[in-house]
Amino acid sequence: MRAFRVLMILPPDVHAPEIQRHHRFPPQGPAIVAASVAPEGFSMRVADLELSVYERPLDTPLTELDWAERVDAMLHDRGTPTLEALADELIDRLGAVDEIPDAYAFSLDRHTQANVAALLARRLKQRTGRPVIIGGAGASRCRALFQRTGATGVDVITNASTPEEIRAAFRPLRDLPLGHVAAPVEAGGLLRLGRREAQDSAWPMPDYGIYDLELYRRDPIAAEAHRFNRYDGSLGRGLILPYSFTYECQFSCAFCQTDGRQSHKDVTLVAREMATLAERHGVSEFVMFDAQINLVAGAFARALIDAKVSLRWSNSYRVRPTSPEELDVMRESGCVALTVGVESTADAVLKKMVKGHQQRHADDLMRWCSEREIMTRVNLLPCFPGETRADLEVTRDWVERHADAIDDLAPSSFYLTAESPIGRNPERYGIALRGERRLDGEYRFRKQFDSLAYDEIGGLTWEEREPLLRQAERMMMDAWSRGAPDRAAVRGLRPDVMLAMRARYSTRDAAYEALTSWAATEGRPAPAGAVGAARPRVVFPHPCDAVLGGRFERVIDDADESLRRFMGPRPAGLMLLLGSGDYLIVRGTLDLDVTTQLPSRLSIRDIVARRMADTRRRRLYGRLAPGAVIDVNATTLTSRSDESPWEEPIAYGDDFIVLEFDAR
Repeated sequence: MRAFRVLMILPPDVHAPEIQRHHRFPPQGPAIVAASVAPEGFSMRVADLELSVYERPLDTPLTELDWAERVDAMLHDRGTPTLEALADELIDRLGAVDEIPDAYAFSLDRHTQANVAALLARRLKQRTGRPVIIGGAGASRCRALFQRTGATGVDVITNASTPEEIRAAFRPLRDLPLGHVAAPVEAGGLLRLGRREAQDSAWPMPDYGIYDLELYRRDPIAAEAHRFNRYDGSLGRGLILPYSFTYECQFSCAFCQTDGRQSHKDVTLVAREMATLAERHGVSEFVMFDAQINLVAGAFARALIDAKVSLRWSNSYRVRPTSPEELDVMRESGCVALTVGVESTADAVLKKMVKGHQQRHADDLMRWCSEREIMTRVNLLPCFPGETRADLEVTRDWVERHADAIDDLAPSSFYLTAESPIGRNPERYGIALRGERRLDGEYRFRKQFDSLAYDEIGGLTWEEREPLLRQAERMMMDAWSRGAPDRAAVRGLRPDVMLAMRARYSTRDAAYEALTSWAATEGRPAPAGAVGAARPRVVFPHPCDAVLGGRFERVIDDADESLRRFMGPRPAGLMLLLGSGDYLIVRGTLDLDVTTQLPSRLSIRDIVARRMADTRRRRLYGRLAPGAVIDVNATTLTSRSDESPWEEPIAYGDDFIVLEFDAR
């Protein structure tokens, strides 16, 4: 069979927070696809544009794709020069012209990649005429986009999720003539949303040879140099691979979309595959993304021990069933970190969620993990329908009590999907559906795009509940800081950081001692070319996360001479910082929204400096004058000035941030 070359493109995510790119792994999905189609003569290499954008920012911002009318115009061959330039810039990063493949495949992890995938797919079809297939978890959003607009340029859009389905989706690509243009189809007619039943043994070992793995080999502490500014480089660069061996979940929580069935690969085969991948690619750490491994945790751990495989790994784990003895075996096999779906510690709420555990079980698990030096990431789900303020405070107090045992906290307020048990039977859970929910800010990345709004029967309306969502998340984060104030500066360890630290430090305390010393700021010298004699520090938002801190540090380090003269030796002020790196620095006052605690108004006393590389923005911000007030909300910056009012449709947290800094 003739070899058929496929270029798998991982499109950049318009709304991905920068921290995601700091700690990016080579995704497992494309590696499974490559291994599934290899027996039929398909060879694959990957172009990871998400990583490329992180390493080298684009000249045209991805946020240009947030304009729905522009995307629709593009799909109807009424493209704008801006989007065409963006597409061409991304295509130029795919490789040399003389390496045009036989077909292009797009792998979409998230719905927020749909617009850029559609843009690139159509442009590649126009320029090369080669077949194009789009798949992955975000494919349904891309399909809806093409169906709504009636656009062409993509040959297959598929939700294929098993090796058999994947092969069926790729086979038609061989027979499509060069320049074929038609509406997208689902190949073979057998594909559907969700997983089909597959023999566990049919799942191949992921083929990570499709990647240039050196691009993913990094020092995770050095990746956050702005946060760990005294880091000595002692960990060195390393590669961490993802690996999963279970499919679906054995449980049916009320908020989830699984059906309570779970299957898994034979654990002996799993141990053998992990050993092979470790030897082939020179790795010792695996981050595992199973829904939870309680069903086979003990057997999996014993298989690794029996195979004498010396690895470190992290995975997801349900609060129960469990036992300290099982955790002992897991630790012996190399388990150094677990992600635990605690969700709530109010027993009444847990019962409504059908979580299958109570607060006392979460108490036990956190204590057992801490005693065994197993690091933990705790997932929380505040604002479940019917949750009261008292219920929320129970969880808040639990977080504060266990803060020392929590290495990462992920509070994500409840969102409703139509395919979950609560979405299929809303009356049973005391809610009335209201239709599609409008997502703004970082929720466009964190929440499912077709999330629904709802009213609680006899309780809060959606208008009353929605403002409480972010407030509840911040409540949990604040409780975590209060409970472990000595670790507040280094809290929030991502999986690769946990694995890298535990590769060198045998205990959590030793790891935190090192992290704290690397994060020290006292006596830090100003780098060459930095603004002023003292380095500014961010004082709002506090604590500043890695993304905001990183943007601020880059602007300060790259500041030109005129900015240094304005700022003087003790820089202080307010910075409106755009995602492109452009900025406006002022002296004035910053008012916060009493509910969300996000900036609401920026009153300008005097303008210190500005840098706007974009011509349109340079004209816009150039109209600002002392005395102007900028109103900040979820979607628009609006300047209220008697002389020249203006507005710009960009979103806080995605396209811009407001920072207060002070070197005193």
